Amino acid sequence: MRRSLLLVSGSLLLLVFGSSLVCSDDESASKKAGYVTQYMPRSEGDNLAYFMLYPWAGYCWCPEVFHGTIRLGYEFRESRHGKDIAKALLINDTLSFVGSSATPAATKTDLLADYFLLATDTKASISFDPKIKQNILTFDAFFDLPEFWPGVYLQIDAPLVHAQWNLHDSQGISQGHPKKANLSQTPFNPGYMLAVFTGETPSTFTQETLYYPLPKNNWYDALTGTQLPLVPVFTQGEKWGTESWDYGKFFGEKETDTKLASLNFDLGYNFYACQDYHVGAYIRLVAPSGTKFDERHAEYLFHPKIGEAHWKLGAGLTAHVELGSWCDCQHTMALYFQGYVVHPFAKNEVRVFDLVNKGPLSRYMLLKEFSDVTTLTGPADNQLTSVNTEATGRLVTAINYTTRHTRVKLDFQGEFALELAYQNACGLSAGVGYNFYGRSKERMKLSTTADLTIEARKLGFKGTSYTAMAGFNTISVLVPPATSDNFRIIDPVSPPDHAATERTVTSTESNATLYGGGTVDRSIEIRVEAPQPPGEPGMVYLTNWGTFPADGDPVVAAGNGNVIAHESGVGPVILDFAGTDILWGSERNAVGDEDQTGITNKPVLLKSTDLDLDSAACPRQISHKLYGHLDYAWADSWCAPYVRAGAEIECSAREDRQTMKAWAVFVNGGVNF
Repeated sequence: MRRSLLLVSGSLLLLVFGSSLVCSDDESASKKAGYVTQYMPRSEGDNLAYFMLYPWAGYCWCPEVFHGTIRLGYEFRESRHGKDIAKALLINDTLSFVGSSATPAATKTDLLADYFLLATDTKASISFDPKIKQNILTFDAFFDLPEFWPGVYLQIDAPLVHAQWNLHDSQGISQGHPKKANLSQTPFNPGYMLAVFTGETPSTFTQETLYYPLPKNNWYDALTGTQLPLVPVFTQGEKWGTESWDYGKFFGEKETDTKLASLNFDLGYNFYACQDYHVGAYIRLVAPSGTKFDERHAEYLFHPKIGEAHWKLGAGLTAHVELGSWCDCQHTMALYFQGYVVHPFAKNEVRVFDLVNKGPLSRYMLLKEFSDVTTLTGPADNQLTSVNTEATGRLVTAINYTTRHTRVKLDFQGEFALELAYQNACGLSAGVGYNFYGRSKERMKLSTTADLTIEARKLGFKGTSYTAMAGFNTISVLVPPATSDNFRIIDPVSPPDHAATERTVTSTESNATLYGGGTVDRSIEIRVEAPQPPGEPGMVYLTNWGTFPADGDPVVAAGNGNVIAHESGVGPVILDFAGTDILWGSERNAVGDEDQTGITNKPVLLKSTDLDLDSAACPRQISHKLYGHLDYAWADSWCAPYVRAGAEIECSAREDRQTMKAWAVFVNGGVNF
């Protein structure tokens, strides 16, 4: 009878819990590969290997009066297999960065160094072996309440955690070593990242005023997203530059944290109870007191996570049965079981997302910022206007756009423990056990009101396109045959070799990836047509020239194959792309041929639907823990004090990188009253 009750109750809980795990939502490809944007191990308060209700030394199973136990303890826990944590966060424990102009070219696993503001000839790598250490002070108490109702009890658990999370990078940055300026310092080409010229007046736009911004020369600056200097540009009336990362920084000050993980309350009732066996059930309430998933937590890639963020409510079962005794009950063996399943209630949090079809770490891709500009396209009395989307000259890392307020839901979470315990009449006892933990996959829903400012931003993928272009005055000449050589550079002012203006390059590369650039979206065609009448003025826009254009240079030679556009005669400004007939000039083109430029009449902009909500959702987690402990109790002494020392080791499936594998040792002691 007693064994049947134990088996039935335990089997029922395991059946419900296991079935829920099996039937939970299918995992996305990134989850099956073991990838998350933020690392979220199980709460320190979810640990029946430590907090199991029974067996506490000196406990009386059928008290007739109020009875209780109070226990204090300490546990040290440390993660194992740090490279699995790195692969969960970063796909690989070693990140390889290759620039767009490096040779040999990048492979499909090399991150484009340009996105991190590293030199375009960069070929470098950095490795990580993360480590999590937790110092846990525990307080738990148990109270039998027979005077209130026979068989009713209350248990309270409250773990206080001091956590230290460290990426342990191969450069020693996270360990406090000084920054090493050991990366390439080859300057960016003018206009590739920021402006073409420094912020001077047009009369001084010369070879000497070209702006060659220096890339990041160390891993700390590259992986914390420090910004390049803002550059004043007279034509725009504002400063162009790069935004610093607001979130997802690899390194920073916040590597430790101290918090109460949670407050766990179990209110139970033992249906059958005596010294030989018992079967009971309880209601479990978990009050969150741990890490808040807010902007502060999202600031760092590896910010400590402690305890719970959700209120949780559920139920559980407890049972034990004495398996046997010998030597006149001087020695006994018993089997103990406890398990529960809870439902975590939905919670508003800040989460970091990658981008749909861009893959892991796509949140670190570089974006261009755009704004709508209204220009006059007709006579002033008619007030004909055109609204164009133009680049502002600012570069933004995608994570500043993909970090959002989110409603987080999950169906259930739970665990059970099964322990075989030995006890003798001298006060010595020991136990070995198995602990199973499981959690269903999270589901995400973006807030519709909290991020309106972010949602309103106009951003598109930069890829390897240029940010700025320089405009040079041209004049048509009659030089057969009719090719773009008919357009020559002329000096707008004296002395020679001056540029007339500078503009942002309005283009996006929506098919760019984390590993390389793409092609310009909706590229405008350049048309090479018959010569204009000699003396027809115009302007050519160039990027990445080999030699600074000089007076009399043909447009083709001046551009060195990088002519963005050429407008001829009086007409709409270059940024009004209502038609393509105003664009002229391209290298190696015959009359009537067409080529694609590096500008567009309609950039492709990001939307909230481009956020991959699965990338920030903690996947289904399952872990297995083996534990053991050795106890001694002074049962005949006043308040029957006792001490316990033990150890735990936790593991999970080899491919499950999001579940922390760890070892722990603990010691605790308590009194009965």
